[in-house]
Amino acid sequence: MNSEANAVFLKVREPGNMNYTYIAAYAAVDDPEVVASSWHSMFGALYNFLHRFKNLLFLLISMLVAVATFNLVSSMVMLVQSRRSDIAVLQTIGSGKWLILCSFLGTAWFIAIVSLVLCIGLAWLASLIVPTAHEWLSVFLGVSLRDGFALHRFSVVLTPADTLNVVWLTLLLVSIGALYPAWRATRLAPSEVLRDE
Repeated sequence: MNSEANAVFLKVREPGNMNYTYIAAYAAVDDPEVVASSWHSMFGALYNFLHRFKNLLFLLISMLVAVATFNLVSSMVMLVQSRRSDIAVLQTIGSGKWLILCSFLGTAWFIAIVSLVLCIGLAWLASLIVPTAHEWLSVFLGVSLRDGFALHRFSVVLTPADTLNVVWLTLLLVSIGALYPAWRATRLAPSEVLRDE
């Protein structure tokens, strides 16, 4: 380093691992007069806010998935009621309870997977639109949204880990919720159902 230089800025590939890089760079210099700082120490409050906001969004999405699962369970209960005669006919021709149970669970999973594919596609489209939406809102509201906050510089990233968290939560809740209607379908007595047919 030339004698005129008084600062060095490092750009790292993994900003999330800045603490390790910060400590390693500070230890490599081994000079008590050198003062080091990281982006986390300068913008830590904003980073913590975004991290908490992400957790809050996951909680809200979990509640939406729970409400959707409740609606799916009520629909499955009505499906069992409307298909009582079909279930009874399947039982009389030798279908086991596992087949009936798996058919209703498969129906619930099919509905959940189709819904997940549609929602992930809409989320991907929203991730493309949101970074430029502040420009539209600025023109529409007549107010500059860039003043005071640098949020227009942040990009929206649909990460595989967050997507998988939503997928496994949805499939888990759907599996638990669809067990009761599927179990009710296996408990139908064919003689009582087909007596009035």
